[in-house]
Amino acid sequence: MAIQSAEDLFMMMLSNVRSREERSLQIMQEMSSHAQDPDVKKVLDTRAFLTKESISNLDECFRLLGKQPMPQTHTRMEEVLVEDFRRELNEIQSPGLRTLYVLHKIRELVHLQTAAYGGLIAMAEFTGNISVSALLETNLASRKVFIDRTRELLRAIGEAAISGKMRKAA
Repeated sequence: MAIQSAEDLFMMMLSNVRSREERSLQIMQEMSSHAQDPDVKKVLDTRAFLTKESISNLDECFRLLGKQPMPQTHTRMEEVLVEDFRRELNEIQSPGLRTLYVLHKIRELVHLQTAAYGGLIAMAEFTGNISVSALLETNLASRKVFIDRTRELLRAIGEAAISGKMRKAA
């Protein structure tokens, strides 16, 4: 589809974000299966649940706009992220470091999604779609909370994994 208007661009971007949300749900579920720490597994399962809610919110955005999502395919970036995750995870031998890596990668994915929502919210506001903007803000807020709440968990797991590694080397 040729992009000829701001509305076309917004629909393409909204469709892309929805597609990435579906793909990130699959990625989170895979990462959760590799998480050995029960707290990290719980965090990833919660993020997966919230991602399902985000997809529902995006579907509601399309309904409010009277549009359907554009057909999407996975981007190369997503596939590279998954390939790199699998390859790098297989190289990490320590269970603590593996857990640290899984949490780090999911936070990295959430940061990418956070950036995408910023542009969508601005476009929705510029076009006067306040209800759509509010739903997008809800999705953005859940990502920001996730990033904030997992910061301490990431530090604790990292500290335990690194200090355990240092004790073994001493």
